[in-house]
Amino acid sequence: MSSVASYGRHGGFELRRISSVDVRVVFQSFASEELLVLVTSDLAAPENYLRNLLKHVHNGVVLLLGRQAFTRAISSGNPDLQRHLRVVNKLADYICQEDSPPFGVSLRAVEMHPLRGSAERAMVVTAMEALAEAASIECACITINHRVCFATSPWWSLNPSELLLLQGLLCAMLPATLRDVPVYLPVTNPLKPVRLVTVALCAGAELALLCADTPTLGDAGKLARHYLMGVAKILKDAQEQSQQQGWPSSITGNPNIQACAFVSRTDGLVSLAPVARSGEC
Repeated sequence: MSSVASYGRHGGFELRRISSVDVRVVFQSFASEELLVLVTSDLAAPENYLRNLLKHVHNGVVLLLGRQAFTRAISSGNPDLQRHLRVVNKLADYICQEDSPPFGVSLRAVEMHPLRGSAERAMVVTAMEALAEAASIECACITINHRVCFATSPWWSLNPSELLLLQGLLCAMLPATLRDVPVYLPVTNPLKPVRLVTVALCAGAELALLCADTPTLGDAGKLARHYLMGVAKILKDAQEQSQQQGWPSSITGNPNIQACAFVSRTDGLVSLAPVARSGEC
C-alpha cells in the first residue's frame, strides 16, 4: 500500500482512497512524512470519520513514542521501528474498535460519569485538589469504569484530542495497582515527556496524575491513600451507580444511534451512554 502511495507522489498526485466492492482503503499523509493506511469493510462510514481515526492513531503513536523519536525512526529507516510500534498496538486497537465502550473516540467526546449528589461531589473534589497541591501537580482526574468522574481544572485545559487519547490509554492498558508511563502530549508538548501515574482506588475507580519528576510512584500511592481514604465509600457508590446508568436494557435502540447524552436538569451534568442493542445495556 505504501509503495502505491509513493508511486502516486512521484507522479505528482496524492492517493487518498481506493474502493472495491467490499473493501475501502484510506490513505492519510502527515507533515513529517508519515503515511497511515486504513483498510475497512465498512463501506458506509464517512471518509472524514475514517481520516479522523487515522489522525487519532497518529497522535497515539506520538503520545507513546514522542514526535522526535517517531520522525527520526521513519526518516532513518530504523529496523527497530516495528518493535517500538508494538507498544502502540493496544491503543490503536482501542481507537479503531467499533462496539466496545467507552465510545469516546468514535463520537469525538470524552465520556463522563456524573456523580449524584452535589455534597458528595464537593467532598471528592476538595480531597482531590488537596492531593494535587500536596503532590505539586496540576492535572489529575478520577475515572469510574474508564469514564471521567472528577478532574482538576487544568486537566480540562488539555487539548481535546489529548483528553481522548489519555482516556483511551487508560482503557487500553492492563489493570494494575500502580502504573508509571511516560507520555508525550501530541499538541501541548510532543517533544518532552511527562509521567502518567495511575493508582487503583477501588474496583473500577482509578486516579490518574500527569507528573514531572515527582512524586515517585510509591509516594503517589501514599498520597492517594492519605487524601482519598475519607471518600472511598463515595467512590464505591459511584462505581455501583455507573453500572445502573445508561439506556434502559428493556429498550432496544435504533442501530444507527451509537449513544445518547443524559442531561441532569438539577445540576447540569452530562453523561454519555451507549444505546442498548440486543437487550444489552
